[in-house]
Amino acid sequence: MNMKKLFNAALAAATFVVPAALVSAQASAEGFHAELHTGWDHVSYSGIGDDGIAYGIGLGYDLPLGDTAFVGIEGSADDANTKKCVPGLCVSTKRDLSAVARVGAKVGGNYKVYALAGYANARLSATGLGSANGDGFRAG
Repeated sequence: MNMKKLFNAALAAATFVVPAALVSAQASAEGFHAELHTGWDHVSYSGIGDDGIAYGIGLGYDLPLGDTAFVGIEGSADDANTKKCVPGLCVSTKRDLSAVARVGAKVGGNYKVYALAGYANARLSATGLGSANGDGFRAG
């Protein structure tokens, strides 16, 4: 497989990756929430991959549906330090933007459990090939 095909395949795979071990710190006031994200980032294709640290922010608004349920929207901007080099090519992850809808329930005093789904756009950069964006689906 030539390097350009490898780069395009890695970009396609990266847009469908859901970050694992994501940790968020959330502040909530009257439906508005702001989050700081950090976690593990892993990108791989055909056995070639690497791990890194993901980090970013999320902003959104939740609307209550009764006493415990809610729906909301959220936008996030994340980045990672993941980079993999093979002879003649280095590929690194760049920014990852998303817009999602949330649905969930309040549990306890200050906690929420929710599911989310929406649109994501990720960017990868490769030496000699430049950078490219890929659209995908975000679920969590």
